Amino acid sequence: MATRDSGERQAPDVQVLPAVQDQELQDAIPNRRATDRRQPGKVHERQVVSAFVNYGRTRDELEEMLFFCVAVAGKMSRTVGPAVKRFFEDRDFHESPFDYLRRLLDNQQLLTQMRLHKLGQYTKLHKFSLHVTKERLDPTTAGLKALESIHGIGPKTARFFLLYTRPDQDIAVLDTHILAYLRERGHKVPFATPQNHKKYREIERTVLNMAKNNNMSPVEFDDYIWNMRSKKIQNRV
Repeated sequence: MATRDSGERQAPDVQVLPAVQDQELQDAIPNRRATDRRQPGKVHERQVVSAFVNYGRTRDELEEMLFFCVAVAGKMSRTVGPAVKRFFEDRDFHESPFDYLRRLLDNQQLLTQMRLHKLGQYTKLHKFSLHVTKERLDPTTAGLKALESIHGIGPKTARFFLLYTRPDQDIAVLDTHILAYLRERGHKVPFATPQNHKKYREIERTVLNMAKNNNMSPVEFDDYIWNMRSKKIQNRV
């Protein structure tokens, strides 16, 4: 089963090779683009086909999206997504997701509600909620530095949020799918997302160069690799 991230293994030292055009990707692009069906109200960057890309989200939707990004790390999005949706459906009509988290914290009900909806990762989500409401983070303007200052948001999660909610982002999500794709092509990279910022940026530059060499935007490249790797994993199950 495919997740955005999973597993912790011994990470080798980083050694990346020159980025080249990938024939497998080039062969897949025409077929994917030929079946592209744009959804009304969704703003797509170039030829992105994932309905998950939406640059027109409201602030409330961005707050819920950020919570989802933290909750989904290492888990199945098709399970976590609906659970997060149900969790926030309990808030008052005029209450934002972050205001709802603040009210639950004030009433000492957050853990109870999260367990009711089986969100998992309760300690991390509780600390994230405490921190994000205290700092009054604005998800419509927060950059990488501001996002990564919040408990539960590392370099991968911050980039995942920005890449799929804002256009023209020159960043890469180093999840297990991207890292496995790189290793298959001879790059010496970790199995788990590097938390060291220097190592992360080094691998990130390689991914961005690969996207450029294949005439793809960063979000399009990420979307293709995620779908390509997910299908390979599902076929092995």
